[in-house]
Amino acid sequence: MPKFVKGMCGEKHPRAKLDNQTVQLIRAETTRSAQEIAEYFGIHRQTVWDIRSGKSWKHLPVETPIDPRTGKPYPTQPAPASDDGA
Repeated sequence: MPKFVKGMCGEKHPRAKLDNQTVQLIRAETTRSAQEIAEYFGIHRQTVWDIRSGKSWKHLPVETPIDPRTGKPYPTQPAPASDDGA
């Protein structure tokens, strides 16, 4: 089987361990470490990092980009400068 077949990404790939819904859950989970999530789903810790950072499963929309180091969403806009007149 060729290494890359067009249309064989994500849950459509015959060796996929995850489905679209599980990937969305991994992206949304911010209270557990990548190691805990990886052990639960039987995948490698790096896979969790890649999913959270958007490196893998790119074809799924990301509601809020997650910083894989902190597990928290990236700020979408810079904080407004305070205009207190001082």
